[in-house]
Amino acid sequence: MTGAETIDALVAEFAAAWKRHDMTAWGNLYTEDADFVNIFGDLWEGRERIASEHAARHALQFRTSDLVILSKSVRMLRPDIGILRLRWRLDGLRNLDGERVPSISGLIIHVLEQRDGRWHIAATQNTEPVTPH
Repeated sequence: MTGAETIDALVAEFAAAWKRHDMTAWGNLYTEDADFVNIFGDLWEGRERIASEHAARHALQFRTSDLVILSKSVRMLRPDIGILRLRWRLDGLRNLDGERVPSISGLIIHVLEQRDGRWHIAATQNTEPVTPH
């Protein structure tokens, strides 16, 4: 497999594990020492924390959600380090009362690291754009 094909496979599994609501498989895409900044600016450190925070949300507001990848771009910094940008839309969201709410969209930036021949996510910054005041 070429680097691009394995990054494509990582992107496909990122969306598929979300759709299955399998946060264990989703979390395993991250390095053990990864960090994740969510759309609210919260920093979660470590694969376990990233997976558990998402699992808690998948039990509530994300339980019927579907992550749609709208576009992808990759910038290789070195053969084993890259930046992956994904424009995304999240459909099927619910509020804490269980009622459906409108879809949201944003941009996620992953720092990728190749270890043992596989691509992993080492860091994530997730952004939901807001209208300026």
